[in-house]
Amino acid sequence: TDGGEAELRLGKGSRQLAITSEALYFGRDGSIVRFDRSTGEEQVLATEAREEMLVANHTRLFYLAELQGEEQQWLDVLSVPLDGGDSRLEASFESQNGWCYGRCIAASDETLFHSDKFATAVDLTSGESTLLGPGTWAGAITVDDTTFYGVSCGDVWSVPHGGGEVFIHDFYEVAAFGCPAEMARDGESLFFWDPSGGGLYRAPIDTLVPEVLVEGGLLSFVVRDGVVFAEIVAEPNGSIVRIDDGGQQELVSGTGQSGIALEGDDLYWIVEGTVQHLAL
Repeated sequence: TDGGEAELRLGKGSRQLAITSEALYFGRDGSIVRFDRSTGEEQVLATEAREEMLVANHTRLFYLAELQGEEQQWLDVLSVPLDGGDSRLEASFESQNGWCYGRCIAASDETLFHSDKFATAVDLTSGESTLLGPGTWAGAITVDDTTFYGVSCGDVWSVPHGGGEVFIHDFYEVAAFGCPAEMARDGESLFFWDPSGGGLYRAPIDTLVPEVLVEGGLLSFVVRDGVVFAEIVAEPNGSIVRIDDGGQQELVSGTGQSGIALEGDDLYWIVEGTVQHLAL
């Protein structure tokens, strides 16, 4: 997208990639790496970092600090300028188990969103925190320009960025559907990934009556204009597939084990710490 805006894409057990118009960001060996999309040069932005959860706005990259101690139940969200510089602490929040179940951070230019035990918005200027639906847990989150969406084990709900009345969407019952670890909005649809093996679901945002796009295990996915690129479970490495709006799959790569990212007509994924690229 223009101006370097990035989208958060995360799957439990995978490595999330953040992407802007200029660079790709990924984790490797406990460090956060910036990969220049024009030159291919790499730059380490942070160390002692969790690798699986990255998100960027127009100016900064957000990541989780490495936990210290087995009893640690608080997660620190730090940020660093997109081109490198000093990191700073943006938020600390109590987690359910010392780790995020699913996609639990997102960011706009003004606000950091996090959710593991409670869904919260943090003003990036003042540091003030606002509970989004007090006491409401979300295992996976996504945001658009105005609205925060959360999904837990049995509910899909939304609330304005600044807080307010929580809207509980009409939910559905799917036998294989568990507690989603990843969610994304694309147009008028929400996409959910069920890590229990149920697969990838798509549902119109007004009814949330789902259809199954992929059965079986996924590792991560990105979606644009109704087309999904997903990293699916395959031996010995995950495979990258393209899934059209009818659910038909096309193999993109036989290897892919560390997350995927899409920006413009460029698809990226990581194999053994090395950036892979395909022009679509």
